[in-house]
Amino acid sequence: MSYLYSLLTDRDVGLNFRIPLHYPDASSNLSQLSDEYDVCLGAIVGIYFANKSSYACTVGDSQLGNMLLLADQWLPAQLRKEVKIKKPEEFEI
Repeated sequence: MSYLYSLLTDRDVGLNFRIPLHYPDASSNLSQLSDEYDVCLGAIVGIYFANKSSYACTVGDSQLGNMLLLADQWLPAQLRKEVKIKKPEEFEI
């Protein structure tokens, strides 16, 4: 968690929180802390997807639901055998 905290608060990454992210050892409410970190990680995937990174894609289908995924190229290739995968450039914006 400490390493994740350092990644999420690194100024070089470009995330600038209006309300600072709690340090893992400083929070007594683990449920809230977990939610905060989930939101931050989701935002990072969204940023990569919006920037059309080759590491970002959606997995699933429009009827059952989609999930944003940030992964090395081998994982989407393996998942493609089971579910629909769309890369950012396949979306009309």
